[in-house]
Amino acid sequence: MFSEISDDLKKRLKKQLPSTTINDLKKELNEIIKKRETKFFFKKEVIIVGSFSVFLLISLICARVFSDSHSPTTFFDVVNNLTTPVISSFAVYAAFKAYWFQQKQLNIQKNQTAKQSIENQFFQLINLHNEIVNSMHSSDEKDNNGNNVTGRPYFRKVYQKFIAYFNEDNSSSKNKYFSIMRRIDNEEQDQLYHYFRNMYQLFQCVYKNQELLSEKEQKSYVEIINAQLTYYEKQLLFFNTKFYGSDGFFEILTHYDFFRDYDNGDYSSIISKFENEANRNKKQVCCSKKMEECLQNQKEKRCAKKEEECSQS
Repeated sequence: MFSEISDDLKKRLKKQLPSTTINDLKKELNEIIKKRETKFFFKKEVIIVGSFSVFLLISLICARVFSDSHSPTTFFDVVNNLTTPVISSFAVYAAFKAYWFQQKQLNIQKNQTAKQSIENQFFQLINLHNEIVNSMHSSDEKDNNGNNVTGRPYFRKVYQKFIAYFNEDNSSSKNKYFSIMRRIDNEEQDQLYHYFRNMYQLFQCVYKNQELLSEKEQKSYVEIINAQLTYYEKQLLFFNTKFYGSDGFFEILTHYDFFRDYDNGDYSSIISKFENEANRNKKQVCCSKKMEECLQNQKEKRCAKKEEECSQS
């Protein structure tokens, strides 16, 4: 029933109601549909059986009235002539119901097989995702021990680079994020391309099978994906899909409210939080530079005081 609602109304509901309320509404509607289908099936069977019983009773009465009371053979002939077509029809109906039930069981089996195939594909993509993440590395970024940054820490380094490029760009253009992501993509394409493509396939695996998967099953798969990602991965995924990608990936993420944990509905909160984070980073970089200049020209105590003043500004 919920699937029959127009897309426009669905979008308005998602904006005005929390996702938990929408899920509860879907469950209630599905329960109502199931109850109606059960009642209809039960009523139909009762009507058929009742009609057959009434017809059989009427047939017996008619046979008794119109047959020769002294000839039992005539009575049974009349009953046979009246009931045979009905019994034959009932047998055909019973055969049809048996065929229908068998087809229903086959469809259930097919759905279970299809769901098993989806599950296998999904977890293969999850394994591939983890392999891709573990293979990520940056040759121009070093950790505290002087080694190349590999694995999940790689995304923290890329995110820091993203912030640095944002602070370098003083333009207020709407294409600012697009320009930054393109710059990141040009520098990290050999690493990020496979990562984002596999991530897209993960969500597609769930999204394209909506007819087979229930709302609960889809939510469960999306939560598994969510559990694989760090904060830095989610941030890069948001800015990449919203401002740089053009394959409908962001619409799929929006469909599943993937960024709902730290968003107010129009994604402005994610952007404002990022910009505040970038501004704090800019101040820290500025303070560090002033501290270095101070240490080169003045005494350490005066520099410590200046550093404190800078951090408070």
